[in-house]
Amino acid sequence: MVKAACWDSRLYHSYQTFGGLYNSYPTKKQFTQAISAFERFSAVRTSSKLERELAIYVHFPDFTQQTISDPSIPVNYLTALQQEIELLARLSHNNMPIQHLHFTGRPTQFSAEQLQQVLRKLQQYFVIECHNLFNYSININPYEVNWATMGAVRDMGFNRINLNAHTGYYNFQKLQTIYEAARTLHYGSISIAMIYGLPKQNLQEFDHKLNQIISLMPERITLSKHQQAACIKVLPQLLELAITKLNQTGYHYVGLDCFVLPDDELISAQEAGLVSCNLQGFATNDDFDILGFGMEATSQIGMLYYQNGKDYEDYLTSLNNKQLPAAQGTLCSTDDLICRHIIHVLTNQNLLSISELESKFDINFFTYFSNILPHLIAMHQDGLICLDESQIKMTRDGYFLVDAVCQLFDRSHSSAIPNHALYTRIK
Repeated sequence: MVKAACWDSRLYHSYQTFGGLYNSYPTKKQFTQAISAFERFSAVRTSSKLERELAIYVHFPDFTQQTISDPSIPVNYLTALQQEIELLARLSHNNMPIQHLHFTGRPTQFSAEQLQQVLRKLQQYFVIECHNLFNYSININPYEVNWATMGAVRDMGFNRINLNAHTGYYNFQKLQTIYEAARTLHYGSISIAMIYGLPKQNLQEFDHKLNQIISLMPERITLSKHQQAACIKVLPQLLELAITKLNQTGYHYVGLDCFVLPDDELISAQEAGLVSCNLQGFATNDDFDILGFGMEATSQIGMLYYQNGKDYEDYLTSLNNKQLPAAQGTLCSTDDLICRHIIHVLTNQNLLSISELESKFDINFFTYFSNILPHLIAMHQDGLICLDESQIKMTRDGYFLVDAVCQLFDRSHSSAIPNHALYTRIK
């Protein structure tokens, strides 16, 4: 049984890392190498030969401001996007059904017909089976869609939606209307994303919005910290309020800012040790490669991680010339794999078996990570973790602060040997 996480003000002020930093490792800040088209083609071919299961992510950048002056932008982007799909997908030869398909970013700025075009292109090369056994999700801006759009998206086969409550001006009545449409149209799971730490946000306003969203009882609620939240004085109080209220309402924290209802599949997966996170969020297993299409799309194929560039003109020009767009990434080293395993299991299971890690990678944990051992001991003394010779276990008070532990194993977090000033700790 997954235990409810507890809010501990002292630990929060000591470590202050709540915010889903490690949905994947290596992180995007380590994507510093130019990844050639040959490397990407080779990785896709290898994945296909190994008959690796494949997850597909299609990213739609936000063009809403640009299209006001140039309506050709989304049309040209869709053309280039389909060209990218064709260039990579024809090398895949993947005959296994795609169990994870996600339209990320802001797809609802495009019409249902345009999204259908992209889906048809995918169906030319991949086995897309539209039923509720697979996870086909789409990001929805509730303020730019209606019932007809929701119906069209459902007919495409999407069975899960992510509603972004703060994409644009917050309007609960409109959000509720789209939520009710999703319920009526039998979407299998609805997630609502909230942002805390918005400029000038106060406790009363946040509490009111949180109560409204909880009243809908979506399967999942995610709390995302605003980019400029650090300057908000009431930030700890906002987070404490949200965590306390969500706990009281019956939501369970499963990591990565995500709270779910007790019957959510992530709860049973976490109890069975099967829940995982990747470049795009949670899954109930992690035994698959990820192929991303679109500007800023991320991919994880075997040992290769990369992200497409975000320059619109470069993306279009490359693909119009039948070339892949520029991409930055990294090829995992053995050390990356060790750290990835640790961060992965701590983030998803809140428990690292040291003996399993040592057996898997043929290392001595306490020797290999001798430089950070003083910090692990300090965290143990603070009550953030329970550390002994066999395991590292997050305490209930430390669930929300797992990123603080993961940072110790993040080789890119600091090139210097950690010292006791790494965190501002309150005694």
